[in-house]
Amino acid sequence: MIRFPIATAERLLRALRLRPHFLAVHVIEAPYEERMDPTLLYREVADNLRCAVFLCPNCGRRILLPLELIKPRWKYTVDLLSRPTLIPSVRHEGSCGAHFSIRRGRIRRMSRKITAPEEICPALDV
Repeated sequence: MIRFPIATAERLLRALRLRPHFLAVHVIEAPYEERMDPTLLYREVADNLRCAVFLCPNCGRRILLPLELIKPRWKYTVDLLSRPTLIPSVRHEGSCGAHFSIRRGRIRRMSRKITAPEEICPALDV
């Protein structure tokens, strides 16, 4: 599969006025919270454990989501323009209570409706 470099994807999406909230990058180890770029979703591959790591769009704290082996886990896809999609939605229970989904790099905030804990896949605070 062909992927555009991040800079090319950003220029193309900006020209089309479709700038996503997140672009995907693949790394061996995600940077510390203080050094993370709030516009990037890092796909970390370390010790055979794959995770999605990004900053919460609400409070700015680091969120780590397992992509395999551990339940609950999220499905992660990236399109040709480096826009990530995470399925199912993310509920940041550890901090601000944000509930959102990421589709094609865009954040869609969910309602503030309280649901039963077993219906929610909690994001892990790191």
